[in-house]
Amino acid sequence: MAQTRTLAFEIGVEEIPAFDLVDAVKQLERKVPALLDDARIPHGAIEVYDSPRRLIVMVYDVAVETVAETEVFKGPAVRIAFDEAGAPTKAAEGFARGKGLTVDDLYREEQGGTEYVFAKREVPAVKVSTLLPGVLDSIIRCISWPKSQRWGAQHELFSRPVRWIVALFGDEVIEFEYAGLKASRETMGHRFMAPGPFAVADADKLLEVVRAAKVVPSHAQRETLIREQVETGLKAELPQKTLVEVVNLAEYPTAMVGAFDEEFLAVPEEIIVDAMLMHQRYFPLYDAQGKLSNKFIVVSNGDPAFTEPSSMVTSAWYVPVSMMRSSSMTKTSKSRSKRMYQRLMRSYSKRSSAPCSIRPTVSYLWSIILLQKRISMRPIGLTPSAQRIFVRLTS
Repeated sequence: MAQTRTLAFEIGVEEIPAFDLVDAVKQLERKVPALLDDARIPHGAIEVYDSPRRLIVMVYDVAVETVAETEVFKGPAVRIAFDEAGAPTKAAEGFARGKGLTVDDLYREEQGGTEYVFAKREVPAVKVSTLLPGVLDSIIRCISWPKSQRWGAQHELFSRPVRWIVALFGDEVIEFEYAGLKASRETMGHRFMAPGPFAVADADKLLEVVRAAKVVPSHAQRETLIREQVETGLKAELPQKTLVEVVNLAEYPTAMVGAFDEEFLAVPEEIIVDAMLMHQRYFPLYDAQGKLSNKFIVVSNGDPAFTEPSSMVTSAWYVPVSMMRSSSMTKTSKSRSKRMYQRLMRSYSKRSSAPCSIRPTVSYLWSIILLQKRISMRPIGLTPSAQRIFVRLTS
């Protein structure tokens, strides 16, 4: 039985956009087997892992050497390959040259009553370690990104700057370089909880080291963790689009429950849910009767033990709530609210002059409305369409 090893290839990057990451994984699952087959590298199962800061390709049961082969190629008919005098024609010469042979190396064989010329070529066994640098270079370049960038003095393109590369064939580091980075056996962990670097003894240990460094390197596993953690007694709404984005924003997802004052449930449900899902990537929670509650799920990239409570929950429409908890406002808090209101209005005036969808317009108007109701100020600087929305929301 041929000797085999595991190939581990990790591309460490700055945070890749969520939906680009999903597409990159699909591309690698499709293209890596083809690249290995084209290089004649015998291999077993292929698995692709991911997190916002890495793409990992694991190839199991990779042969140490390729298989020696004898290749046979069928050429043109003899009557075309040779003229009446038996001299080779350009057809025969071109066929032989294309196979790296001479006309004298060709032989004849009859098939179906017609005689053809054939070429036979011996392909010797080659050490796979000598082929892998070219294969890894093809893997990293085969990914098509909606938007790519250059960084530093490098000319290579990638979705985000590449910061480290792990390339191991068994316990051997593959001599490979990309964008000025040399492949090594050192990977990085979670950006905040376990930055690293961490040495990987051999290819089979890479995933184990990554997981120990507070990274969940699987989209499916991160989604499962989130779904398990949102079981709070209330029903969470998890739209697939928002869920996919949240899953690919965190390397170590931890779901937490946030809340806002119940008085703001008077705001139309569509506006609250829109602000949560579209702008904040939070998940609304509903009671047993299907009624929206004042609680929501936020997914943190880390563990609460590593998070400052004051920075756990922030949202554009939630900020006014935290500023105005009591019905009576002090002179100082009212002044602060007025300044915030004026900033919102100036910012909205700039937004409304550019094309934008109704979703950000409506939720942004409610930020203004929540302040306006408490400080008795009339909205100014709104476009005619925004004024109509404002009237409809406040009527």
